[in-house]
Formats: sequence, structure tokens, C-alpha cells
Amino acid sequence: MYKVPVGKFGFLDGAVIEWLKERIALIAGCALALTMLIVWMVSHRSAADYRTAESIFNRWNGSSGKELVQLSKLLKQHPELHAKYDGRIAQKLLLCSEKGLAASFSQPIFKRVEPIFPYYTEFSRCSLLIGESRFQEALTSAQQLQHKLTAAQSCKVLSGYNLLRIAILYKAIGTNPQDELVAWRAFERTQDPDTYQLICQHFQKSDVSLKEFIQHCEASILAQHL
Repeated sequence: MYKVPVGKFGFLDGAVIEWLKERIALIAGCALALTMLIVWMVSHRSAADYRTAESIFNRWNGSSGKELVQLSKLLKQHPELHAKYDGRIAQKLLLCSEKGLAASFSQPIFKRVEPIFPYYTEFSRCSLLIGESRFQEALTSAQQLQHKLTAAQSCKVLSGYNLLRIAILYKAIGTNPQDELVAWRAFERTQDPDTYQLICQHFQKSDVSLKEFIQHCEASILAQHL
């Protein structure tokens, strides 16, 4: 037998060193197996959490109840789920008039996408203003966005939706019928046929089309000034 010096910790028996050398592969294999087991357990738990999150979201009605608390807890445990659920949660909250909560879930989305899609982010921020019934501020925001879209000559579909929004906001405010009329006509005349048709299809309600609604609004305004 011989001794191998190991610094200030004294000496280890050479037989122990040889034993470790012989079994280092086995030890490494066991460590790898244990690591893979841990990864599998975490992945398995994550997959279960993902399914739970989707189930909770699907049955959630948009109120600030226990389902929202459960979803928030899962999002905290799995930050990667924010990209999938933040926008959908904000939309449900907005539809259920939970405006403050909708804004809190929307802000992280805006931070992520604004550098890439600034116009769409601005359009979405305006949606929150509308949800809070801040129509005059929303109108100003929509008009500012329209100037940018016109100058950039891009995002035809977004521009169409924004022009429609401006007209609807004028109608909601109700103090400038002539401006409302101008806005309706701007929406009708500045769209290429495909964009106009696409937007109209999305606003079909029962037997009333968007085109018929616009015609009704324009006729009502004109009748007031006969």
C-alpha cells in the first residue's frame, strides 16, 4: 500500500483512489440517470400544469374569481406561459368589464411586442381606452395612429379597422355628426375591395351587415340636416 498526499487534508489510501478511478464511469452514469429522472419529473409536472392551465382558462368566465387566481399562480410558476395566456386573459377580462385587471395583463404584452409591432401595440392600447369608456382619449389615439399608418403606407387591414374605429368613436361620443359622416365615408372610400370585404365579413350581425349599418348611420346624419 502507498499513501497519496492531498494537501492540507492529509492522505488518502491509494486503494480508495484506485477504486474511484475504476468506478468513475459508473458514478457518472448514476449521476446522469438521476439528472434525467429529475428532468423527466419536472417536465412531467410542467406538462400536467400546462393541461391544467388550459382547462382552467376554458371554463373561466372572465370574472375576478378563483379561476383567475389559479391561472395567475400557474403563470407565476411557469413564466413561459405568459406569452400564450396574457393576451387571452386580458381579452376575457375586458369583455367582462374587469378593466383594471385587463390592463395589468396587457402591459407585459405591450412591452414584448411594441419594438416589433408598434402600430398593432398602439391599436391595442386604444382598445383598453375604449374598454374603460374613455372615448375621447381613444378617438385622439386612433387619429394619431391613422396619421402614422397613412404616412407609412403600410398595414392596410389595420388601417381599415382603425378607420372604422374612428367612425364608431365619433358615433359613441355623439357630439360631431358631420365628423362622424366624414369618418364613415373615409372608411368606405380608402379601402381596397379585398380589405373592405374582409372587415365587413367580421362585423356581420344576424341579418344586418356592416354596410347596411353604415348606410343607416349616414342616412340618419343627412336627415338631421335637411
